[in-house]
Amino acid sequence: MKSDEKKYIDHYHIVQLFKLFYRSEFDLFDLIKKYSVLRSRKLADEGHWHYIFLQPTQSLHEIERMKPCLRQREFDPVIIDWMAEIYSYAVEEQDMTFEDAVKAVSPEWLYDSYSPLHETSMQNGWCKAVQCRNGE
Repeated sequence: MKSDEKKYIDHYHIVQLFKLFYRSEFDLFDLIKKYSVLRSRKLADEGHWHYIFLQPTQSLHEIERMKPCLRQREFDPVIIDWMAEIYSYAVEEQDMTFEDAVKAVSPEWLYDSYSPLHETSMQNGWCKAVQCRNGE
């Protein structure tokens, strides 16, 4: 379990990293999936300070070394910000790893489900996303 301070810093870094994803030449969904399996992300999920403080640009460079796919379409920055918030919610409040959150609700599905999920709270949005993805 991470302290409130670690949660805040981790949340901020996830949001900033997703902003970098938007400006990147690479595919948003591929970047999110590759980020979810980074060793540094897994260690951040375990609460290691060094990896929580890892700057978003460092994470992006690490992901780029994994040769992500090039972007094939344009993405809406408002939806990307919301996705960062909802994945961060899953990590912070549902006590999930980032990888488990991405496995539970794929970035493609989450992006396409922005409307109507964004009209509810983060908690309800996440719960509905997980229920829909699990066919409940």
